Amino acid sequence: MGHVLLGALAQTRAWKEVVRLLVAHADADAIAAAAQKAADTAFAAMNKDPGFQDVVELLTQLGAAPESENPARHLASYGVQIPPNPSVLSVSLAIKRAIDAGSAHRSHLSDLACIGARSLIAAVTQYLNTELGSLVPAAGHEVQAALGNLGRETQFGKLARTFFYHVAKDCQRHFLSKVLGAHVGEGRTFATTAQLSSFEGALDQHAHEASYIVEVFAKGWFSKRMYEDGNSISKTRSSAFGWKAIEKIRAEMKHRANNDPTP
Repeated sequence: MGHVLLGALAQTRAWKEVVRLLVAHADADAIAAAAQKAADTAFAAMNKDPGFQDVVELLTQLGAAPESENPARHLASYGVQIPPNPSVLSVSLAIKRAIDAGSAHRSHLSDLACIGARSLIAAVTQYLNTELGSLVPAAGHEVQAALGNLGRETQFGKLARTFFYHVAKDCQRHFLSKVLGAHVGEGRTFATTAQLSSFEGALDQHAHEASYIVEVFAKGWFSKRMYEDGNSISKTRSSAFGWKAIEKIRAEMKHRANNDPTP
């Protein structure tokens, strides 16, 4: 399956500003602000990307499934085939196969959709590992119970936050990974790889803190949808949810990039 790279986005004025700052050995704060501006271009494009919309639909259906008469059958109708005795790994693989099958009719899959797919798999894996712990492999019924808890607004909110955190983080890293390696060493922007790692960690923390606003929004949205629509969340509803969540995290990340974090 081919995919369309985001190379065109790298030619925008915002991205050129990131490169210019790196070449000029600007401080990390200035580069971070420019990187945020460049990544924002990708956020703006996500709302129109059909592959990303498909991923958001799967996210919402993970929350809707527990409210149906047969959760496994509900997820199967969206291509997610959860085995009878699932593990964390088998659930992640089931989601990956569903995304791959859903995009098979497209000749190309954008990097935005790829970022969304990786983010959903990472979010579900992180959610299950957090719920179940990692000292002892979870039994199938424990994994099923954890998936069932996604029908609660609090748990759905956590999953949505983790998903959009990974989306935001990966958008920033997608741009920066193209050039950061060339700016590590004596006399360059980052004197050591440790400094580079610290900078990347700060960017990730920035995205994680900004994603909290999505958790709050997702909880309210999900509660309303369950009350009004039950488990019948339409593609239109899912797309609108994705659009609103992206707009919220975009606004929050811009706000924080201006060195004025929300309390």
